[in-house]
Amino acid sequence: RDPQPPARPGSRWRVEIVPGVGLPFAKVGQTLPQIEAAVGPATVADASRALWDGRSLPFATYFDDRGRVRVVEVYGVEDVNEQVTLDGVQLTLRLIDDVEADLSRLGRRGRRAGPLVDFPEGFTLWSLGELFASDLTPGALFDPSDDRPVVEGVAIVAQLGRY
Repeated sequence: RDPQPPARPGSRWRVEIVPGVGLPFAKVGQTLPQIEAAVGPATVADASRALWDGRSLPFATYFDDRGRVRVVEVYGVEDVNEQVTLDGVQLTLRLIDDVEADLSRLGRRGRRAGPLVDFPEGFTLWSLGELFASDLTPGALFDPSDDRPVVEGVAIVAQLGRY
């Protein structure tokens, strides 16, 4: 089983995505029983999806008609010391423009479509618009004119030909 690291004030745990593959404990192409053997039972599951929302980083999987994972999605959570990273770059709970710029400096360039940035390596950054830039700074006042999107989650999908 994949143990949950203990939350320690002032520390930051990272879960590194693997583009086109998934998370260390949930991968494209796996079945629900395989993932549950690694991390425990899903909070909610049916034939099309499963959700683990009792973790410090909640995640979901979406299944194809053969019962294999086609998408792994992981969500950033405020006030949690664990975040999603890629190549050491924090992806979740940051301004989408900043994350896109950091990944671009590493040679990863995505295609922007509104609150989404889709990367050909097999992952997408997304924002639902539920978090605001002011949410990222403790004590900051809400500024209704600041509509910069915040990365709230990452979806990982198989690259063409890999699944």
